[in-house]
Amino acid sequence: SVSQFWSREGFTRYGADEWGDQLQGPLDEASVVVLGRAPIGSAPDSWVEALAKATEREDLGWLALPGSEMDLDRFEDSSLANLLEREGNRKESRESIRILFAEQGKDHPALAPLWSYQDGVWEIGSDSYFRVIMPTMQVLLTDPQDRGLVVQVPFGLGKATLVSTSNLWKLRSFAGWDVRGDREAGFLSGLWLGILDDLSGRERSQEIRLTLDPEKPTVGQSTRIQVEDPSLTPGQPRGGLEIRETQSEWETLLVSPDPEWSGIGEAVWTPRSSGEYEIRYASGENPLAVTVTDRPSESEDLSLNEETLQEIAETSGGAYSRLAEVDPAAIDLKPTTHVIERTDKTPLRHDLWLGILVAGLFCMGWGLRRAWSLP
Repeated sequence: SVSQFWSREGFTRYGADEWGDQLQGPLDEASVVVLGRAPIGSAPDSWVEALAKATEREDLGWLALPGSEMDLDRFEDSSLANLLEREGNRKESRESIRILFAEQGKDHPALAPLWSYQDGVWEIGSDSYFRVIMPTMQVLLTDPQDRGLVVQVPFGLGKATLVSTSNLWKLRSFAGWDVRGDREAGFLSGLWLGILDDLSGRERSQEIRLTLDPEKPTVGQSTRIQVEDPSLTPGQPRGGLEIRETQSEWETLLVSPDPEWSGIGEAVWTPRSSGEYEIRYASGENPLAVTVTDRPSESEDLSLNEETLQEIAETSGGAYSRLAEVDPAAIDLKPTTHVIERTDKTPLRHDLWLGILVAGLFCMGWGLRRAWSLP
């Protein structure tokens, strides 16, 4: 599925400030490492050791972006040093770079967000390219001058992808989440760990996947249905998604493809009644079973709201209580009423009064001066 290639929710940026020397755990769970600009910075040496050891895994993919070579000296005794040295062997182009998909780059998982562009040529402005293409490098993206822009190389027991262009990786498609506040951020800087496993060079999956948000909808609740289908490309909404209450007729929902990502789309469904439903895509034989429940009662809604209000109050140093449970003597709710009498006069603005006063003083001064000048 596309989520196994690139997913904004699937990547998280890790920094020494938040994680200290606790990198080994997340790294063991990761399936791809993205080395952005100055990926480890002032992180402890334990990070260097953990990343160096991770190069021995054959199921781990690596992606090096421009600027990752800034930490080359931190990895001088590791095979990562050789990888970052190759990444730093770039040259700036004086003219705007035009991008072409090399034959080996078509459908390559590292370029999944660009699959819909593989039949065309587009410009990304002035950028850089790799000076030398070694025989062991597999070119994925090139230009009309056959210069290497994105290449894949053998690395450790797996493979690594080297990127020379910065502008290409500014696309929103290449993004993840910052651990500091779940803010979406680009891959161009820092160290990123991803939960996908296809950058190691595996075959592109043709699996179709449906996911719901929320997973357990209620009556009248707007529900997002995400469709992951490698054949989806950015464009107009299309059919193919069907939904029905068990033993009823199928109804068609339109799927809106993601405007930037290839292989992903979304539909919105609002259930009108509770019960058991089935959702299928492209007339699939194994529909997704969904249970729709009635909306919670007002008392349940109130309890949910109370939990939220109590959390907000405690976070801000206060306390939350129901109004009915508070001693009336402790409540200071004495609203005062201020009556503004209406008149037929139109109030003048302060700056207008000031102007009139200045004009009056000027006239008075001019008059006195004239009086003193009389014989």
